[in-house]
Amino acid sequence: MLNEFLHLITTNPWSTANVLIVVLLIFFELVIPLKKSTFPNRSHYEDIFWLCLNQLISFNLWGLLIYRFGDYVSRELTGWNFNLEALPLGIQFAILFIVSDFVSFITHRFLHTNDTLWKFHQLHHSTENLNTLSAFRHHGIEDLYYGLSHTVLSFIFIVDPHIRLGLGLLITFACYFQHANLRVKFGPWVDRIFITPLNHRWHHSLASYRPKGQNFGLFLSIWDRWFGSYYVPSHEPERLGTSADYPRTLARRLIYPFLK
Repeated sequence: MLNEFLHLITTNPWSTANVLIVVLLIFFELVIPLKKSTFPNRSHYEDIFWLCLNQLISFNLWGLLIYRFGDYVSRELTGWNFNLEALPLGIQFAILFIVSDFVSFITHRFLHTNDTLWKFHQLHHSTENLNTLSAFRHHGIEDLYYGLSHTVLSFIFIVDPHIRLGLGLLITFACYFQHANLRVKFGPWVDRIFITPLNHRWHHSLASYRPKGQNFGLFLSIWDRWFGSYYVPSHEPERLGTSADYPRTLARRLIYPFLK
């Protein structure tokens, strides 16, 4: 297992994809920013810290759990789960995509509705100016929570390993793009179907317009509309961030959930 983990760190396709996607989005943020800002600034430096920490630990842990361990266990549970490998790759992907997106919505919403989990997730909402690097600002316990929920999901289905990898890369891009400081608009009909950057900026709004927040989806906004947490007006939110009493230093933000 140790050799597998070390091999994964050095060959994990997520690592390469992360670098390429982040560099590309930062380039476009400099060319067509939604809000002009000095790069780098104090907020960027903090996000780079979380990027390095999460790149080293969380992403490799996710890869090991979901794409190695998850695939292994799903095959060991043959007869107790759903084997989709006989289906066309497109159908396999569609099923895993929809189920994974719903699980992401539920787990994300629970981060807001559960007071204990919110103390960890509050770190992600502490940024007051969203950009690509903001996607890396999250606590390790939150990563573990997300990783375990998706690992359990991976036990349910046996699919082609390339499907798991492809969905993982798509999730990677979606998370970064939704936080990007880009001057892009897709129109209200797109916002009503997909989670766009505008949709996600309203999720990060300092003011809450639905109980415990709004727009918890990852890809599809249909879940928010079904569960009454959809809120996307055409204008931008006035302020982003979290409560004023949230710690400002890295050390205190790491230990805050355990002391509060």
